[in-house]
Amino acid sequence: MPVYDRSYRRWDGELQRRAARWVPIGGAGIRNAIGTKRAIIWTVCFYAFLLVSAIPFLLLLFLNYIYHFPPEALATPELRGFMDDLARFKILQYPGFQRLMDLAGFHLIYVVLFGSGLVARDRAAMALPLYLSRPLLIRDYVLGKFSVIAFFLCCITLFPCLFLWLFDVFATDQEGYLADSFSQFPAILVHSGSLVVVYSLTILAASSVCRRPMIAAVAWIGGFVVLRVLITVLDQALGVPNIAAVFPASAAHSIAYELFEIDSLRDDIPGAPELLANFGIRRFASVGWSVLSLLGWSLGSLWLIVRSIRRVDVTSSQGG
Repeated sequence: MPVYDRSYRRWDGELQRRAARWVPIGGAGIRNAIGTKRAIIWTVCFYAFLLVSAIPFLLLLFLNYIYHFPPEALATPELRGFMDDLARFKILQYPGFQRLMDLAGFHLIYVVLFGSGLVARDRAAMALPLYLSRPLLIRDYVLGKFSVIAFFLCCITLFPCLFLWLFDVFATDQEGYLADSFSQFPAILVHSGSLVVVYSLTILAASSVCRRPMIAAVAWIGGFVVLRVLITVLDQALGVPNIAAVFPASAAHSIAYELFEIDSLRDDIPGAPELLANFGIRRFASVGWSVLSLLGWSLGSLWLIVRSIRRVDVTSSQGG
């Protein structure tokens, strides 16, 4: 007969600091993602990829610097006039940056690289019962894991756009420019935030139903690639209205098209339609259908995450 019972029991004490219980999970996840030991070749490739993904932001930052602090070679009236004409398209840098990062595949790679193993590794190690036997609720666990992938996605979506906006505001000497451009701030938050939330929740859903990060990564990428191809065929070949809203990135870009008032730019500036077409910036679907699509993806993924974790949580409320 054992001297003591070593089975898991739920903690029945008084919970403290309820709002901050997810922070250690998020902090540990971010540190582990950056500091995980790898073979030297994979370490070099990992940091090289992170550097390459920063190139579009650095290029836009350089162009903004040249505009606000032009060198003597660009001080001629002709070049300055050309730059002033080009500055009318400056608002396109925010949706254009997100569109470029999406087409280049940086969003997808970041999602898989940092999110595919967040829950899958805990499932493989049978760690979920240990997590949930502590004074930790399922929502704390999910929020902690969500903060990990959301942080890395913000590094290539929200943070670069906010930095560009702040640099543009503080570098200009135009009076009242902050008030004139302040409407861009919530537009950046909504556009980038919608991408971060949907991508983070969908990869967590894939990770929560798989025991191996590789399987979660393949399932997530495969599902999104097949969905994108299918929607492209239905949209362009068959002309199904608003079908593009089913794809999360297209839905987010459609909302950004409205938030940044690109229609007015398209109508008021000569050459704008051609420039927008070159950047691939267009309204893929109506705003209403786009919002419904993002809500559906987010709530459906959240439901799947919670359901999968509850099925793994074998600890009963009666204790061991």
